[in-house]
Amino acid sequence: WTPQGKLNANQSWYFEDVSTKPVTQIEYGAVYQLMARHSGRYVSVSGGATSVGARTEQWAQGYYDYQKFVVKKYANTDYYTLAPVNAPDKLLTATTISTDYDCEYIELGDSIINDSKLFKFVYDAKRNAYKICPKSSLDKCFAVAFSYCTDSASVVISADKDTDNRYFMLEKISDVITSSATYQD
Repeated sequence: WTPQGKLNANQSWYFEDVSTKPVTQIEYGAVYQLMARHSGRYVSVSGGATSVGARTEQWAQGYYDYQKFVVKKYANTDYYTLAPVNAPDKLLTATTISTDYDCEYIELGDSIINDSKLFKFVYDAKRNAYKICPKSSLDKCFAVAFSYCTDSASVVISADKDTDNRYFMLEKISDVITSSATYQD
């Protein structure tokens, strides 16, 4: 490891719970957490924000609603939408806004479906993990910027390379109860 928490290319460790089978098929409408395989951190909407333009980053697992995503298959295609549980009327969007490191941001967008809000999940059995590629740019995929392993590292869209920071494990969340309450005076 480097002092910045960046993964050394010669050291790639992952300890897997052998009592749990990896998710190899996505269930329509199920709630998942997306764990970066290289860091063990989870894709999160920054600060739990619910407004359009909020960006994604990785954080240690907290079971927060902004770390959980409803995954729905789009029509009769191989593409899915990702809606954070804390903002069910929003969808993750692959933007064209470039970062300082030649990647594009992933942000919350409205619920109008277009190619930038559709993602293909490509399973790699060797890694027990997925590459998540936007339909708008299939030569790119989700990645943790700079392979950082620390909290708050940006999760972006980057060129599709065969590196561990571009693989995400899906963990299905079960027994989720959603409720709301209204206070009347």
